[in-house]
Amino acid sequence: MNEIALLSREDRRALFTETGARKGLPPFHVEKDFWVCWVLSVLFQNPKSGPNLTFRGGTSLSKAWGIVERFSEDIDLAMSREWLGKAGNPAEAGITSSEKERRLKALREECREMIAGTLLPILGDAAKGLAGPDCLRVDPLEMARDPFCLYFEYPGTGLQPPADYNRAVVKVELSGRADGWPMADRTIRPYAAEAFPKETGDPILTLSCVRPERTFWEKAALIHEQNVRSGDRALAARQARHLADLVQLWRAGVSRAEGFASLFEGVKHHRQTYFDYKWVDYDALGAGDLKIVPPDSRLAEWRADYEAMRAMFHGEPPGFDEMVAELCAIEERLSRLAS
Repeated sequence: MNEIALLSREDRRALFTETGARKGLPPFHVEKDFWVCWVLSVLFQNPKSGPNLTFRGGTSLSKAWGIVERFSEDIDLAMSREWLGKAGNPAEAGITSSEKERRLKALREECREMIAGTLLPILGDAAKGLAGPDCLRVDPLEMARDPFCLYFEYPGTGLQPPADYNRAVVKVELSGRADGWPMADRTIRPYAAEAFPKETGDPILTLSCVRPERTFWEKAALIHEQNVRSGDRALAARQARHLADLVQLWRAGVSRAEGFASLFEGVKHHRQTYFDYKWVDYDALGAGDLKIVPPDSRLAEWRADYEAMRAMFHGEPPGFDEMVAELCAIEERLSRLAS
């Protein structure tokens, strides 16, 4: 990746601009995509961190699996709990609630130590000579609970984002409670390398990625948790991407993956252990009970959030009403899957 990173500012800008023209993408997206790949290459090619991280979430669906067709600007990484230390398994059967909380607290502390002592120095050393001295920042570790957010302000070339939804910084969410199983090795490369393989040295990165079927169930559970929550709490920003990703995952045939249906129970148990929202009856929850369609009372909020992220799609995204109709069909299929 450094062959591109070490180009002059003018040459990088020209490369990203021409790549955008060839691929029909905003040059800003091409630039940020490169730095997303660069951060991933730094972390996954380092012998200390690489074997202990798993790429997950929406950006993995785009870059590693080619399932979603939207620009994903953030990186979600699961940190191996075996790597973190000896906090003990919070999901172990039979432990008391106080012991579970003690183990969760110990896990968070191990995450903080690993980020401060290992991951930040790895990225900081790699960024020397490429970005400014203050290019890395992290949400106060003593305050964060999980995920822990790290931000890399990459050396931009002055390209303007197509919408306020995009930011000229790579956000890395690191989690010790996230589960990286099942996983598979996948390859990624920047858009610029796809357009100009010879000129860029065609950098290709192989990394461990969470399989899409787990991502489907995680996103479905997350949406269900939001939809069944009572009260008038405002919808958090940038949530509509989960709805869009569910539709794309289903279109891609994720339900045909081996073990798809049985994986739900593992995801449910994981969320009960590490999130355990009191308004969700996890013990009684089955795959057929998932509410992935926003309730009528919240449709306007979801629609507004979806419209705000339209600039992140490549090509013309499906309309909101079309997406909701597909979610209704998926919800009905899940009910039959569980029966």
